[in-house]
Amino acid sequence: MESYFFGCYRRILQSGARDESRYDSPGDEYFARLGETDCAEETEEREEMLTGCDRLVRDIQKFLRRHFSYEDYRIFMLRFYETGSSFRTIARHMGEKTSVVTRRAQAMMESVRANRKFIARRRLIMAGEAA
Repeated sequence: MESYFFGCYRRILQSGARDESRYDSPGDEYFARLGETDCAEETEEREEMLTGCDRLVRDIQKFLRRHFSYEDYRIFMLRFYETGSSFRTIARHMGEKTSVVTRRAQAMMESVRANRKFIARRRLIMAGEAA
């Protein structure tokens, strides 16, 4: 049985070496550089396409991520952006009480509402839409 395994292993290695010698690969550096330029260009394009409202949402998400725990951030994202799940459903999946999850989300909402920069930007966006 062992000799059969070693024979198969040798054949696999030999066929792999033969297949590798057929093609010329540009190397890992090529793909790393290619990825960097694509990412930078895509980021710039996406940034240009964002509306004021989209930028505000992105900045609120960054703010929450910086100032609250990852678990709190996930609660907020699941409830308000991603799935729209109820606090009861989120609490059930987390193994927490609904009141605890609700309180944590409300603390984040209050923090966003109290942020003067977000208030000013929201007013600018609303004024732009009214015009």
